[in-house]
Amino acid sequence: MSFFKDFKEDFFQAVNDIVPGEGEGTAKELDGSDVVVNTLEQDVDVASELMKSGRLFEEEGMTPEAQQFAEEPVRGEEERIMAVDTEERSRGFHEVSVITEGTSVKGDIETAGALEIRGELEGNVQCSGKMTVTGTLHGDIQVGEVFIDGAKVEGDVTAEGTVKIGIGSIVVGNIVAGSAAVAGAVKGDLDVKGQVVVDTSAIIKGNIKSCSMQINNGAVIEGFCSQCYAKVDMESPFGEGKEQEDEI
Repeated sequence: MSFFKDFKEDFFQAVNDIVPGEGEGTAKELDGSDVVVNTLEQDVDVASELMKSGRLFEEEGMTPEAQQFAEEPVRGEEERIMAVDTEERSRGFHEVSVITEGTSVKGDIETAGALEIRGELEGNVQCSGKMTVTGTLHGDIQVGEVFIDGAKVEGDVTAEGTVKIGIGSIVVGNIVAGSAAVAGAVKGDLDVKGQVVVDTSAIIKGNIKSCSMQINNGAVIEGFCSQCYAKVDMESPFGEGKEQEDEI
């Protein structure tokens, strides 16, 4: 029994030497000051630390791999949005140029952003964005889309999108657009690939070509109206196409 007793005492003595206990000479009183631990002098168990991280994510219901893959799409989407926003800003799409009331400008204008003409402009305009005219313009317009509101425009208007002519507006020139809504006065031909809406207050002195047309009661049109862009076979209902084939 003495052998096991001596072994037990030696074992506890070795443990106390490695991990000091609360006995005499083994415990040190702390004075409440901060204790700085130099981790650089200690060997770090990488596997143990990874296991701790894994348990932390598991407690939150997510493994480290899942956490990584969950964050990657968010970062990718943020980077994509920032890239698009930077590209658009670099191309000037967010910029708006304004010719204020009481201002008179002579010369051509070209812009990749939007344009508002509240004063007077004598010159041609190329605008990739949206254009609003509430003043006076003497010159041709090439634009993405345009809204002429209570203004006077003398010149041809070419738009990839919609041309809107508000009440009290006067346009002297031909109009080529994807679609059009007219509530003012137009002296010129309209060539529209899509729909044309002629409102009650509209006055049009010129020919209209479109895909479809809506003419409200009270509108006045002096000219030829054709829905030549409509995808309809105008000959087949009358059998004219078949008769011509038989003659050949």
